[in-house]
Amino acid sequence: MRDTKSQVNRIAATLVLTLLLLPLLANSASASASRPARSNAVRANALTADALQLRTTREIDAWAAWLKTNNARGFVGEVGWPSDDPRWNTLADSWFTAADTAGIAVTTWVSGEWSASHQMASYTRSSNAVVAIDTARSNALIAEGHFAKTTAMRGTNVTGPEMGAASVEATSQFSNVNYGWLDHTYHYDTAATYRYLAGRGVRTVRMPFRWERVQRTPFGPLDAAEMSRLATAVHDARDAGLQVILDMHNFAGYYLANPATGLGERRVIGSPELPINAFTDVWAKLAGYFAGDSAVTAFGLMNEPTGMSARGRKTPARVWEQASQQAVNVIRAAGDARMIMVPGYQWSNLNGWAANHPVSWIKDPAKNFQYEAHQYFDAQHTGIYRSYDEEVAAVVAG
Repeated sequence: MRDTKSQVNRIAATLVLTLLLLPLLANSASASASRPARSNAVRANALTADALQLRTTREIDAWAAWLKTNNARGFVGEVGWPSDDPRWNTLADSWFTAADTAGIAVTTWVSGEWSASHQMASYTRSSNAVVAIDTARSNALIAEGHFAKTTAMRGTNVTGPEMGAASVEATSQFSNVNYGWLDHTYHYDTAATYRYLAGRGVRTVRMPFRWERVQRTPFGPLDAAEMSRLATAVHDARDAGLQVILDMHNFAGYYLANPATGLGERRVIGSPELPINAFTDVWAKLAGYFAGDSAVTAFGLMNEPTGMSARGRKTPARVWEQASQQAVNVIRAAGDARMIMVPGYQWSNLNGWAANHPVSWIKDPAKNFQYEAHQYFDAQHTGIYRSYDEEVAAVVAG
């Protein structure tokens, strides 16, 4: 639900924004040599864009410049915005124009049968009386307007298999032992949903899943029942004509049950309890499970790695680089040449990418990978949105 401000506050914020933007726009020519080139969308709308729109589009321009410098391809695995104010859609339209120009692949956040109440839901159910997605909200229409403007991959995240799990809390009721109850805490969407998405022109779905559910103990076998559910969803999407990106949605951690407390304790990749070879083990087994299965288009190594620890002289970002490179190595060693999505460290935030990763780090013998970043438009890049006016004011205030 949107927060509201008084009319007086809105007028005051507008005056402050105008005073701050005038010198910014006046000095844009002299500053152009020290910042990445702006997209055509920003140049065309420089006189009407607000501070939030200008900042957001410059961020994707900067990432596009990093990709070009490093001769790499890019994928924004999550970008989402509310549909409660038309100005969000205006901003998103500008952002997509920049992504189109740079040839960056995109899947929006979020769609799914269980996402009807989500602030950023784009494709959803019209009511509780229907099971499958049957409605496109205004934010979905913005994305659809760019489907024909680029050959880069376009699609949406279909949430469900990753739900009911912890993210980065130190301890949780969720664990590899208490992993949830199918269709109560987590869910796989029906075939009708994938058919609806394909009918809207969606080309690709990013399908999140949890490590703890598909592999109940590190280094253990894949769980047959859970893998069957995941494979069924993958094939339903393929049968509808969609490409599928499998996304391990674990934030670089694994919730390992403590028998003494019954709680799941977050263990991060590279720790004694979850060494890097535990991460490579699960990816070797997943690649083996889907070997020769054309329904899977790409492997997403890890959603938003964060909270990792330094190892010796290696910073957490360098530890993640090592882990992701080793995961690429084991997938390729299995003879699998499919696309691999390699996320950046620290929530995969697009705006902080170059600080965490000054240069490209992946060496892929198949030369078939893309770096994955995420971008949300709110002032703090969290995906937790206040009203549009509040977000603009927060950007202006710095």
